[in-house]
Amino acid sequence: VTYHKSGNTLTANLVGVSSAGPLVNFLFKEPSDIKIPHSVDMVDYGEHVSVREGRAAVFPFFQAYVRTYRDLAPRAYNEAEPYLFQLSSPVQAAKRQLQEMMAAGAGRMVHLVRKPSDMLVSGYRYHSQRSWDTTEVWEDFKDPPSCLSCDHQAWLQIFGRRKFLCSYGELMRNVSVDEGLEIELLRSRWDIMKMVRNVRSWYDNPQILQISLENFVADFEGTLLCIGRFLLNKPPPEYIDPAKIQRLLNESRDLDIEYIRRKCQKLHAVDSGARCHDPFDILSHASSGSSKKAIQAALARRTGDLLNFLGPADSMVEAAIMDSATAAHFGCPRKAFGQFQQDFSFDSHCQQHYCQKQQ
Repeated sequence: VTYHKSGNTLTANLVGVSSAGPLVNFLFKEPSDIKIPHSVDMVDYGEHVSVREGRAAVFPFFQAYVRTYRDLAPRAYNEAEPYLFQLSSPVQAAKRQLQEMMAAGAGRMVHLVRKPSDMLVSGYRYHSQRSWDTTEVWEDFKDPPSCLSCDHQAWLQIFGRRKFLCSYGELMRNVSVDEGLEIELLRSRWDIMKMVRNVRSWYDNPQILQISLENFVADFEGTLLCIGRFLLNKPPPEYIDPAKIQRLLNESRDLDIEYIRRKCQKLHAVDSGARCHDPFDILSHASSGSSKKAIQAALARRTGDLLNFLGPADSMVEAAIMDSATAAHFGCPRKAFGQFQQDFSFDSHCQQHYCQKQQ
């Protein structure tokens, strides 16, 4: 389970986009049989079109999602076999169903979260200063405008200031940093509140592993291996085939920002004209270090409701992740948020050099 700007792109690539990803290959005996759908389309939250039966059936949201996913990969996901999928920003009904299923031992869930203040900074940068051609469709909606999963009051406050004439992308690219941070907080506050509530309500559930994106930044391989052990229910020192572990790490390394950074620097030192074909989408989600620091400085100057909301939210998420017994049991890296020496950023010059697509 993820949220906008908490690691959606990373998770999607680990699970798989259109084909089996590193985690699927790690968990299943015959991953070549697994076809991961690029997206799951539903006409409404409750309508599921069965691929096998050719007719629509009505289910609650969570069941509709899962049944659609299974039907799109019928060889891999039948009623008797386990399956792996990503659910982003679940609605409350789905959250309750997930929680009850996990409590009954019906599955295992990884809850990937992020410090709310970092989500805000990342969201502001992503929606206002994007240099890659990866604009999300909803950012351009104008009639009516969209702010993704924002609540109605936030929608009124965001778009009412320009008489509902601008899309979200247009707004974010034409306001000051201070106003942009305020707008992005309005847009993201519902997701942040859901995430914080979920962190608290899932805190003691041994079937749910709660980790942060900061864990990946501090120790990508250690965090990934911890997730693999959790999903297999094999805490250390239980045996896992070393070849299987190495394959997981090898297949995932192009999702590791630090690995990409090191490779970029090495390539740049050897051949400034080198061209590489690597995870373009991952790098498009990593910020320029100088850009992020400037936005963080603007956020630090803010007072009032903005920091009154973010400060306690940051503390609750940090405390829950640091004190997670499940994370400790499966060997997740245990580093405090404040101890991280490197942020989730990527030098802009290195990014441009490393990420040129092959002609």
